[in-house]
Amino acid sequence: MQNFISPICINPDVHNILADESSNDMRERNKLLVEVCSSFNLKVMDISNNKSEVHLVTAENHLNAGYIWSSRTGNGDTIYFYSNPLVSKQKGSANSSADTRDSKKIATLIANIRKHGEIPTEEGLSNTYKAGLRSAFRSIGERYGHDHFEIDDSLALIATKVVLGIDKDIIDSNIESLKACYNKYVNKLNAVKQLESHKERFAKGATFIGVMSDNHNLKYTKTYYLIGEASFDMNKDEVTIHGGVKRYSTLADTSVAADAMIIRTYLDGKTSRSDKENELGMNRNDEFHHEIDVAQGYNNYRELFALIPNHHE
Repeated sequence: MQNFISPICINPDVHNILADESSNDMRERNKLLVEVCSSFNLKVMDISNNKSEVHLVTAENHLNAGYIWSSRTGNGDTIYFYSNPLVSKQKGSANSSADTRDSKKIATLIANIRKHGEIPTEEGLSNTYKAGLRSAFRSIGERYGHDHFEIDDSLALIATKVVLGIDKDIIDSNIESLKACYNKYVNKLNAVKQLESHKERFAKGATFIGVMSDNHNLKYTKTYYLIGEASFDMNKDEVTIHGGVKRYSTLADTSVAADAMIIRTYLDGKTSRSDKENELGMNRNDEFHHEIDVAQGYNNYRELFALIPNHHE
C-alpha cells in the first residue's frame, strides 16, 4: 500500500506517518485513502494529531476537499467515512453527522458521493466560498442601514401641529432643532449614497483573499490562504467567481503581498478589530474599511474573506 500512497502525498512528513501500517486500523484507513484519492483526483495535505483523519485537497490548486477516516464497531466491522464541504445530508445517520457519508464498503461510499453530486471538484468547492464572499460584498453600507428619516416624538408632534395649522407659532422656538434633525438626515443620506457607489465599484470585480482555518486539529496546517477573483450582481444578490482559486500557505510571495501588508498595518492600530493569528490581522466580522478601501465578510468561524476592488475611486 505504501507504493500507492507516496504519489498522492504533498507533504513528505505526512507520507512518513501514513507509511506506518502496523495496525489494522491504519491499513483500513489507507485503503480508503487510496481509493478516494484515485476516484476523485485528490492529494493528501495533512493528518490530524491523533493520526486518524487525513486531510485531502484537489490535485491542481489544493482546495480543501475534506477528510477521510475509518473506525471499527463493537462487533469488529470497519466503517469508512468521508466528509467534504459538498456533503449535505438531510440529517445525520447512526454513525455520522449531516456533513459526512459513511459505509461499511469503500465502493458503496464512493458510489454514494457520486450519486448525491458531492464529488469535490474545484468548481464545486469554489462555489462553497460564495456565502462568505457575499457577506463581504454586502458589508459595504450595512453600518448606515436604510436612508430613513428619524425624528423624536416631541419634534414630530411640533411638526404635525404646524402642518395641520393647530399651532403655527410653536415653530419659531423649535426651528433650530428641526433644522438640525433634517441636516442629520441629509448627511446620512449622502453617506448611504456614497457607500452605494463604493458597493457598485466593488461589485464590478475584486480580488479576494480567503483566510481559512481548520477544526480537525491537523498536525501541520493551522491557517492557509486563498486568492481569486469575484464579482457581485447587486440585483440578484449573486457572487460569480472568475477563474481558478489558488491556495497558499503564506501571502508573503503572492500578488497580494503589498495589500496584505497595508491591511495588517491598518488593523494593528485597531486592537478591538484585529486578530494576530492570521497575516491580514483580520477578525471574523462583516465590515467595510473605507480608509484602506477594503471590505471583509465571513460565513462561518473557519472562513473569512477580504475584498480588494479592481476599480479604484
